[in-house]
Amino acid sequence: MKIGRSQASLIGDGADGELPRGLEKEAILAVLEYRAVLAALAWLEARGRFRERILLLTGSRPLAKREEEPLGLWRATRRRTGEGAALSEVLATLSRFGDLRVDWWRPGCPGRPEELVALAGEAAQEISAKTRAAVLEEVRRVRAKDVELERVGRGLYRANDRYLVDAIFGLCGCRDFERHNGKKKRKEAGVPLVVVRCKHLIAAEEAEEGAEESRARNSHLGPSST
Repeated sequence: MKIGRSQASLIGDGADGELPRGLEKEAILAVLEYRAVLAALAWLEARGRFRERILLLTGSRPLAKREEEPLGLWRATRRRTGEGAALSEVLATLSRFGDLRVDWWRPGCPGRPEELVALAGEAAQEISAKTRAAVLEEVRRVRAKDVELERVGRGLYRANDRYLVDAIFGLCGCRDFERHNGKKKRKEAGVPLVVVRCKHLIAAEEAEEGAEESRARNSHLGPSST
């Protein structure tokens, strides 16, 4: 089985913040790379494909050269900002597979079969998109706790007295949501559409989930007896 590497996009700067400050672009790429690898391995684990012959292509030199350059791998696991921890998790997961080889892939890599350079089709692109969305939502999930909500209808909320949020259809009128999910983003060729929730939408969805649970509890209780 062949698993192509999942390309990671650079996360740009923004007022809403993409990742904790101090994370260099190289470290961002490394964390995204390792999480994409973990997502691919989790996909294989869920299907019980531990004993198959697998070729995994990665843009991480320390990971691909782990047997040839053990000192470089050890140094990489000591790095901060989440990079070392993510790599350590990948190494622990790799140990559960039998015949799995990891190769270093980079643009223009000579001698690489054309079908492997193509990222193993839509599945690898979807893994990349979902991994990127999960990374982008990490900081937003923390900031969602500070969002003030006003319920204006079933599934509809006014966030911070400014943005209209639809928790049922997963939409928000803020600039952050539009930047990642708007019409321009949808038209980008070859990018699977995976919604990146803004902090307002995350807060609204959590509020709506709580409201649904409350309604369910009240419906089970029934009318109060007199």
